[in-house]
Amino acid sequence: MGSPAPRRQSGVLIVDDQLANLKVLGTVLREEHEVSEVYIARSGAEALKIAGQVRPELILLDVMMPGLDGYEVCRQLKADEATRATPVIFLTARVESEDLVAGFEAGAVDYIRKPFQAAELRARVRLHLELKHSRDEIQRIGRERKDLIHLLCHDLRAPFSSMDAIIAILREAPEQFEAERERYTQMAADTVHNGLKTIDLVRAMHSVAERLFEPGSGLELESVGLRSAAEIARMVLRDQWQRKSVRVEIDVPPELTVRAESTSLSNSVLVNLIGNAIKFSHEGGVVRVRARTPADADQPRRVEIIDEGIGMPPEIRERLFEPGSSTTRPGTQGESGTGFGMPLVQRFVTAYGGQIEIESSESSQGAASGTTMVLSLQNGGDESPL
Repeated sequence: MGSPAPRRQSGVLIVDDQLANLKVLGTVLREEHEVSEVYIARSGAEALKIAGQVRPELILLDVMMPGLDGYEVCRQLKADEATRATPVIFLTARVESEDLVAGFEAGAVDYIRKPFQAAELRARVRLHLELKHSRDEIQRIGRERKDLIHLLCHDLRAPFSSMDAIIAILREAPEQFEAERERYTQMAADTVHNGLKTIDLVRAMHSVAERLFEPGSGLELESVGLRSAAEIARMVLRDQWQRKSVRVEIDVPPELTVRAESTSLSNSVLVNLIGNAIKFSHEGGVVRVRARTPADADQPRRVEIIDEGIGMPPEIRERLFEPGSSTTRPGTQGESGTGFGMPLVQRFVTAYGGQIEIESSESSQGAASGTTMVLSLQNGGDESPL
């Protein structure tokens, strides 16, 4: 078993119009090791401004203040998407049932009676910080499970499309299948194998306890032959580039290796990048996968996926890797997309310890257009074919 995770520290915002109360509360909370930052506000308006800027993990809010009272401040915090999930504890000398009900109806999670006891204050702050962190963790796990479902659905599409094309040849042109039986049979076997590897990857990622898609996560990194990974991606995308008469050229030294997880590199990263390059290329165009072995072994391996297609407008380029951002658009022949591919690509590349950049230009006044996706990946170790 590994060592226990370090305690998560949190910032707390204290709101009170009395400076003496702020000093006492601040002193008590700074002695609480779970609290890393203490922010103070002396009015409701100032509290709303600070909360929007620093996003505290917890807010201690005085009820009776001039101007905006605590109830109204709490209502406005809960109406704002940025602070809606932030727990609010009221500080109040009014403990009649109707006052407490009004506080809970405004959105507070608890109250602390004035004058407060330091031990009670620390205990309640600690409790609600732990509850907040638990909720955040549950939401994180839910998001990652959702991403895994998208990964499975998105990245199995290409293998199934390839199998569909092989079945179509078998049905519509059996003589062609008979003439090249060995090649098509091997292609079908490879396609099924890669689809199963993608399922295995998702299952393995689902079972790990660490954070997914991050350096040091459950992904098992190894030395992967880049040319072999690119050839697998080209095979998976065969139906797509053949249907559009696009050539996919791989210009990668056979000995070049990178540090990655093999299935996700070929079936997710390269399939998405090459697939997008095909999607936005014109019929009869060329997509190039290019890399060189640098003279310095410590230098990252620069991998380029280059197309001469329609390019990418700045507004899409800026949001391409944002999860949930609507950047999908039809290809040059009306091909559709989901919008999930590129955020997943970036997260895998980050998990490898690498980076991804975009170089793109749209056609204007006869100038050349196209997009180059640049991966910077760590050296895989001994340069030899996988």
